[in-house]
Amino acid sequence: MGYSLGKEDLKVVPLMKSMVAELVGTMFLVIIGCGAAMQWKTDFDTTQVSEDWWLYCPTCPAVCFQVSLAFGLAVMAIASFTGHVSGGNLNPAVSVGLLAGGKLSLLKCVVYVIAQCIGAVIGAGILHLVTPSQHRAGLGSNGLADGVTPLGGMVMELLMTMLLVLVVFATAVDTGNKTAPMVAPLVIGLTVTAAHLVLMPYTGSGLWVEDFSFNMILPPQVRASIQPAAWAQPWSAQTQ
Repeated sequence: MGYSLGKEDLKVVPLMKSMVAELVGTMFLVIIGCGAAMQWKTDFDTTQVSEDWWLYCPTCPAVCFQVSLAFGLAVMAIASFTGHVSGGNLNPAVSVGLLAGGKLSLLKCVVYVIAQCIGAVIGAGILHLVTPSQHRAGLGSNGLADGVTPLGGMVMELLMTMLLVLVVFATAVDTGNKTAPMVAPLVIGLTVTAAHLVLMPYTGSGLWVEDFSFNMILPPQVRASIQPAAWAQPWSAQTQ
């Protein structure tokens, strides 16, 4: 489609459908992914692997596999029912990447990112409401592991996010790709799983809107309004 401000997208019903698809999709992604990271009823509770609940344990392969598989399968499922409506971005990095590649208008990019952030907050809110208070911890949000520098974490996040965006372009956007329509969600989901398996020992994996990338670039007051942890701590503590 080339670079566009999005005048051709100023059709209320299709735009609203796309926005709702991104919102609902991201909500489900947070519920499934962060819910898996909080598995307080299993022996592999990621909130108990260290004194600081958000630090994932590189020596616990079952923990890494559990959370990675949850995110990958969630992306696979959600992209299947949102792909034909909004493209199934589910991630500001993907939306901005499509914008940079001329495959998404500026208007849709802005609307999608806003919808994704709202969906993430709603998903975290649902987890907060249904999880017993003594087990909420940080609702599955993450941070740098011991010994990992902010620069090192950022480099790993950049590389894996780049991989994700490249795979999205290759499988779901490139018109020269003649694979079956439902192959794209499968490949993208597997890419998300692989990226989580690599990133969890470093950053807990922050490929998505609720995680590490926002920790790096946004002030605490803004982060608190869009992260799962915002629901897990008093607002006064978040903004101090």
